[in-house]
Amino acid sequence: MAKKDETAAARMRRLAAEVMELWATDPLEAAVSEIALERTRQVTDEGYSLERDDGYKHGELLRAAVMYYQNARGYMPGIQKDGRPSGWPWPAKEWKPKTARRDLERAGALCLAEIIRLQRIGDGGEHAKQKLNLITRALAALGPADA
Repeated sequence: MAKKDETAAARMRRLAAEVMELWATDPLEAAVSEIALERTRQVTDEGYSLERDDGYKHGELLRAAVMYYQNARGYMPGIQKDGRPSGWPWPAKEWKPKTARRDLERAGALCLAEIIRLQRIGDGGEHAKQKLNLITRALAALGPADA
């Protein structure tokens, strides 16, 4: 089992290195790749899955994405007494803001999860795609992580 984990970790490092190379030639593609890497991390490290996503039928994934996006952009509509932002769909302990970059990566990954969920039920997820485009462009505008 440890070997499988090491292989996955090595693959993630290789993919991250490839993303860093993309920043020089195509920042938008690099941002898309960072979002995809974050979604992969959520699945492999955090245990998220398609089955879990299927349980979110009331826009929770997209609402969470919007909250992380707003936090990254310096806008938060209000904070509840328990510390989570107004509109956050889950308990306060699940609200884990980080840097603007990490919040945008997480927002994008949540949008991606919502798009995949909607497409599996026959909805094209156009509204989620629009939000993903906005998030991706914001992330691309930040430039590479080491810059």
